[in-house]
Amino acid sequence: MTEKLSEIFDVAPIEIIHTDGESTIIVPDGDEDEDAAFARAKHYELSQKGSEALNLAMRVARESENPRAIEVLSGLIKNLSEVNKSLLLLNKDKADIKTSRASKGRTINNNEKPSVQQNIIFAGNSRDLSKLISEQLKAAT
Repeated sequence: MTEKLSEIFDVAPIEIIHTDGESTIIVPDGDEDEDAAFARAKHYELSQKGSEALNLAMRVARESENPRAIEVLSGLIKNLSEVNKSLLLLNKDKADIKTSRASKGRTINNNEKPSVQQNIIFAGNSRDLSKLISEQLKAAT
């Protein structure tokens, strides 16, 4: 039924996922670029909120000198660095997807020429190769 409605209203079909009975998550049907942009935005949001929490945790740890506060601060630093690392991996994965699509020929520009690989094979023994090289050197000089 949702496919017919999507067709009638000319919108992308959606998938409704019930997670815990109370909340509903609506997922639009797959556009990898939109998914990557969404994930990237969430990583930036997490990084920004993590930085705010980091500043607060540093103030608390500095003022209280409590070992537990210092431990929480170090955990927060570790988690924030993992979010940043995850953002870099997300960008790398997106670049890898684009590269694999281009190599499969899905996105070819008209200005690009296909690359040609030429393999040169020598069928002979080392004496023949040595003779050929010395002839080429004599011809070059």
